[in-house]
Amino acid sequence: MTDGAPSPARPFRQGVGLVIFNSDGKVLIAARSDKASLGDRPDKRGAWQFPQGGMKKDGSESPEQAAMREALEEIGTDKLVIIDKIPYQLAYLFPDYLMSSDQVFNNKYCGQQQWWLAAYFYGDDADIRLENEYNDEHAEFSQWRWATLEEAVALVVDFKKEVYTQVAHYFAPWVGKIASGAFKPDDIPATPTKAPSPMQG
Repeated sequence: MTDGAPSPARPFRQGVGLVIFNSDGKVLIAARSDKASLGDRPDKRGAWQFPQGGMKKDGSESPEQAAMREALEEIGTDKLVIIDKIPYQLAYLFPDYLMSSDQVFNNKYCGQQQWWLAAYFYGDDADIRLENEYNDEHAEFSQWRWATLEEAVALVVDFKKEVYTQVAHYFAPWVGKIASGAFKPDDIPATPTKAPSPMQG
C-alpha cells in the first residue's frame, strides 16, 4: 500500500523502517519479543521483521535521524552508513484482530506510514546487542539473524508483506553491489549517528 488514505477515525502512525546489509549482501531480520504482531498464520513461525519505529511527533528529526535512533534502541549499534532511501512513503493497515483488541498503540492508529532506508553495517556481529543501554535492557526483539531479502519477505507477517515486497524490490540492486565488493562504505560520506534521545518505537 503506497500513500494510503487513513481511516476517518484514526490516522497513520508516522515512522521509519531500516534494511541493514552486511558485507555479504544479507539483511538483518529480528523476531519481536511481543506476541501481538505474530499474525494469524496457523504455523506462527514468529514475527520476523526489519528494525522499524516511530518518528518524533514534534517533527524534530529527519527519516535518517529516526532510522539511526531506532537502530541504537533496537539493535544497540550505530556502526551503520545510510546508503539509500525510497523517495516516497509506504503504508500498511493494522488487521482487524489487532484493531479490535487494543493491542497496538492503544488503538490510536489505523496503520503505519513509513519512510524506508537502507544502511550498510560495518561492525562485527558482536556489536549487535538486543538488550542495551538505549532500550533500558527491555529488548524489542528476542533474536536476530542475517537473511536474504527473499527470506525477509517470506517470514514477515501477512499484513506487512505487500510493503516488504516493495521494499525488497527497491533495495535489491544493493545485494549484488555489496556482495561483489563494488560498494565500500568509504564510497559515500559518513552519516551522523548520534540519536537525539531515546523513544519507544
